[in-house]
Amino acid sequence: GEGSTTLRIRQAVRQSVPFPTILSGELGPGDARLFEFEVTQRETVFIEVDGATVDRFFVDDFDVYVEFDTYDLAPGTYEFLVSNFDGDESTTYTITPTAV
Repeated sequence: GEGSTTLRIRQAVRQSVPFPTILSGELGPGDARLFEFEVTQRETVFIEVDGATVDRFFVDDFDVYVEFDTYDLAPGTYEFLVSNFDGDESTTYTITPTAV
């Protein structure tokens, strides 16, 4: 078709944190934060994410989990990405990991 498309690519801010840690902050329109969870012992955890327009993705090596809440984590480093899919408004988020 005719017209133009604008593609906006941003590098997510990366933050390495021990696990479990409660994380919170603010995301601008289209912003993302990437957390590296350092897990030291095997455990099953429930991860709750609060935020009106927040998407999340959990990465375990090559597997990507979307909209999962409970994870069985072996010791290692995991990536957890949160993003604000609202292109107009900022939003706040809280990530709360809890052992099951």
